[in-house]
Amino acid sequence: MIKIIIADDHRLFLDGIAAILTQIENVSIAATANNGEQVIQLLQKHTCDVVVMDINMPVSDGLSTAQRISITYPKVKVVLVSMNVNPEYVKEALRANVSAYILKDSSKEELQKAIYSAAEGKKYFSEAVMLHLAYEYMPQTNQSEHRVKLTHRELDVLKLLAQEFTAPEIAQKLYISPDTVETHKKNMLKKLGLKNSYSLIKYAVQNGLI
Repeated sequence: MIKIIIADDHRLFLDGIAAILTQIENVSIAATANNGEQVIQLLQKHTCDVVVMDINMPVSDGLSTAQRISITYPKVKVVLVSMNVNPEYVKEALRANVSAYILKDSSKEELQKAIYSAAEGKKYFSEAVMLHLAYEYMPQTNQSEHRVKLTHRELDVLKLLAQEFTAPEIAQKLYISPDTVETHKKNMLKKLGLKNSYSLIKYAVQNGLI
């Protein structure tokens, strides 16, 4: 059983995430807090595997609290949940040895992935977070230089891929078959000299398609 401490200064979100966690197998809520300082105090009293907390909190914010946890309670993993995808926040989270960073509009499934990954000692950063971080470091290319290689339909597929739609969902939106979507993906990978779907998404970011 993964024991969780939740922290957020907004009661509505705190109650909401607690309700979601009750639906996830092998997870139990040890305690809740309204700020980072309370989290540190609770860790002295409760056995905890993962802390799920917001970044922007009074008294002690999520990033500084995560840093304190990594030093004082190195076995406790931290999952940050935020509305902010500022690359500086992400880099600070990495420096604080945070195990996961997801957005507040993430699905229950993504929250579950983040918690399970953290409990297993793995890192999990949502795709949207990683794309914003990648965008800061990737050089901007001449858009017209590469886009001419792709057809209008391939660009339609690429834009939807970058928005995290699955092949069946893209097929439904574009009124084509899932096999046709896969064919477009393969053609784009070949034309652009890329290896996988994630590379296609990075290409979309580089060229301002999302």
